[in-house]
Amino acid sequence: MLNGGREGLFELGQQLQQQGEYQAALHCFLSCLLGLTHVQSFTSLPNCLHQIAELFISEKNYGKALQFIQAEKMFYEVALIELTALQGTAGNPQLAPLYGSRSSGRQADSQILRHFEVYFLIVLEK
Repeated sequence: MLNGGREGLFELGQQLQQQGEYQAALHCFLSCLLGLTHVQSFTSLPNCLHQIAELFISEKNYGKALQFIQAEKMFYEVALIELTALQGTAGNPQLAPLYGSRSSGRQADSQILRHFEVYFLIVLEK
């Protein structure tokens, strides 16, 4: 991967998109998603999902665009659930065992990302 990892690849995709190189930009954005193991390792994930959807819309591939919009929505829903859980445990330490530890949260992130990757591969094969 480029210097700067996924973030650098994402920035390259944005530059290519601004220059009208839509296929190359799409390739960069999709490459950012491959092998992703932890949400926090790629802070631009929701923006990346959004950009991919926009590019599919520009190609009039509305089915794939909708799938990436749904993936972006799912990302925000999961983040909201995790934030709510963290606020709940911060306000009431007795609830911490119900919501799990940080390490179990990381495992959940990892599982979610594996599902995202499988989902993206299935979407791209259609």
